[in-house]
Amino acid sequence: MSQVDYKDAKIALTINNGSSSSKLALIAEGVAEPLIAFNCANIGESGANIGYTLGEDDVTLELPLPDHTAAMKKAWEIIEENFPGIEIVAVGHRMVHGGDAFKESMLLTDEVVAAIEKCSPLAPLHNPANLDGFNVARGLFPNVPHVAVFDTAFHARMPEYAKRYAVPEQWYKEDMVAKYGFHGTSFQYVSRKYGAIKDLTHDEIDVVIAHIGNGASISKVEAGVSVDTSMGLTPLDGCVMGTRSGNIDAGVIEYICNKHQISAKEVIRQLNKESGLKGLAGTNNMYVVWQAMLKGDQKAALAFEVAAYRTAKICAGFLATLANPKAIIFTAGVGENNGDYRRAVLNYMKFFKFEIDEENINKRGQNVQVATGACGLEAWAIPTNEELILGEDSIAVALTGKAPEKYSFEK
Repeated sequence: MSQVDYKDAKIALTINNGSSSSKLALIAEGVAEPLIAFNCANIGESGANIGYTLGEDDVTLELPLPDHTAAMKKAWEIIEENFPGIEIVAVGHRMVHGGDAFKESMLLTDEVVAAIEKCSPLAPLHNPANLDGFNVARGLFPNVPHVAVFDTAFHARMPEYAKRYAVPEQWYKEDMVAKYGFHGTSFQYVSRKYGAIKDLTHDEIDVVIAHIGNGASISKVEAGVSVDTSMGLTPLDGCVMGTRSGNIDAGVIEYICNKHQISAKEVIRQLNKESGLKGLAGTNNMYVVWQAMLKGDQKAALAFEVAAYRTAKICAGFLATLANPKAIIFTAGVGENNGDYRRAVLNYMKFFKFEIDEENINKRGQNVQVATGACGLEAWAIPTNEELILGEDSIAVALTGKAPEKYSFEK
């Protein structure tokens, strides 16, 4: 547990709800690590359990969790046992898709909930589950402000030429078909953390960030704002991921439908659940792929290189369209921890002539420069901290009505 007097601190309870899972954390303003973090799994199913991390201790409790209410109640019981007398000033909810409606974190009013529901067709697996989490938490904490923090908000100021697809205009006007992007809280943290490390103003933050985990996307950040990103209407576009194909010729869908007499829905399911690293190497785990590659497995080697090359191609395109790019930054599980992946991506970006820092390239989970390229371009690894953004946004919006201009790690 972080050394903080929780009774004097401003604390948010953050919630990231899935259809059968719920992740919760206690975030104290100005403290980088959660006071306690929960992962409630298999809710409403057999094998339900609550895992939580408290200081150096990792605990897993196997117990019936018939619904999200039961999971949240049990998590709160554990919180009260370990933090007697604790009070929270806000409940922050991760909301995956805010469409065009939300450019910043917002108090969850009836009007905001209605607008989120309108975006649900764009994220049918995520937005309803996120709103279910809000409805349960509102019943448990009726007198605490609830705040929505949107994955899409960081990308909401993309220029039209980056946002729009070349499709019939009615698809955009009537059906909201456009690029929205995801992983926004991660990109927001990493871009600002780089700015703090380099003592830059927001207007000076011109970087490309590669958030590479089981899900993966890339953001082009200009003057501290996302101006393009690799994911699109859904998280399927862009990079090769654990089980997602990344970008693919749309004609493949019709071809496979006709050849195998299956529905478009089934093809999309396979592109989301059976493709990516899993499709190429049989596993969605990059660590397993990497280890197999080191032992000479050719399928694993191909999967590793396909993923690295796709990442390099997107990053190079984004860097080339920035007037004064300062850095490419790797983050998330693979980006923060796998030096061979970072090396492969940088080596594919031949035009930028990156010189690898052999002392730093394999460092894990640290803020570290890993290479220098042409014209002083830097390559960094910076661990993300989405929970801190979620928590500090929630506290600021609850107390002041707007997100903070600066986060604790910038001050």
